[in-house]
Amino acid sequence: MQRLKERFFWPGMGTDVEAFIAVCKVCKESKDPPGMNAYREPLRPLTAPSEPNERVHADLFLLGAVSAAGHKYMLVITDAFSKLAELVPLKDKEARSRYGGAGDRQYMDLQIFDT
Repeated sequence: MQRLKERFFWPGMGTDVEAFIAVCKVCKESKDPPGMNAYREPLRPLTAPSEPNERVHADLFLLGAVSAAGHKYMLVITDAFSKLAELVPLKDKEARSRYGGAGDRQYMDLQIFDT
């Protein structure tokens, strides 16, 4: 509301904004149910790893388009110590289809440096 007040004003603005938010589908879907935050663990800073593979991060991305080889997803695994990232193209995100045929495992290494 503060950002709106910095740029706009009209009589009854607060009431109009509250009424809009009350019926906004995107607003409802993005908010937690009442009391949900009470069950969340507070965020804590992660300690810096002291050696490779002590802590790794994994993210799964849906690609914008299917590749010529039929890959729809990219699995990115990053070592927090070295910043080495492995990118693994995936046709789907099912574990059984990925590890059922271990011979098709292909990936490329990409070194990411802090700047």
